[in-house]
Amino acid sequence: MEITARILLEGVAQRGVVVLPNVQTFSLLMNDEEPAYELVAHISCPSASNTSLTHEKNSDDIPTNQDLRYAFPTATSWDAIVRQYTTGPVEAISLEIVGQIILTCTLTFRSSNATTIQLELLVGDEDDSDTSPEEVVRGVFYQASRAIRDYPLLHNAKHLRIRYRVPPLICDEPINVAAIVELVESRHRRGIPFERVTVHTEGLPAGIRELLEPWVSVVECYELYQHLVV
Repeated sequence: MEITARILLEGVAQRGVVVLPNVQTFSLLMNDEEPAYELVAHISCPSASNTSLTHEKNSDDIPTNQDLRYAFPTATSWDAIVRQYTTGPVEAISLEIVGQIILTCTLTFRSSNATTIQLELLVGDEDDSDTSPEEVVRGVFYQASRAIRDYPLLHNAKHLRIRYRVPPLICDEPINVAAIVELVESRHRRGIPFERVTVHTEGLPAGIRELLEPWVSVVECYELYQHLVV
């Protein structure tokens, strides 16, 4: 079932949760000015093995001032989503950023019982955009890493996998090594370190392994198109 409509939540009482006990795959595509993550938090699919929440935005709508409001769910909404769409603790996190005509940022959270929750951000470019591709990629990468760092119920996650492929025609900037190190180091400082970090990118930055090794037990770095062990 596909519903195409504008969702206006203002003035609507947001109480209670609608339970869909037999839904095995839940997918929602949002392209309104404001995301409907708050609406999703009021739906529960306890039997779902795959949940996909996709949000479409234009490049001018991507905040570059480290604002998280419109890119991914708030911490409160995420808390409700993860409790209502999975029954096991999150054990693995995957961050993938791929740039083609549309920049795609995907956060995938895999639980111990193999259920997954996928948050996908699709960013379309505009010819008259005031935001450069570099600013968009930087803003999206920051917001995704901030979500991983700040979301509750991720303390059991032991494996972080990052896949980055943005051609120079879209963005000349390489993968943001500083943001990755900050994310991994922050988990270590909080006493919930990752056990394994896998980085898969084209043009692998020199020294990235050495920068990550103090904060994680196993670091795997691969050039894109090489064999990747998952």
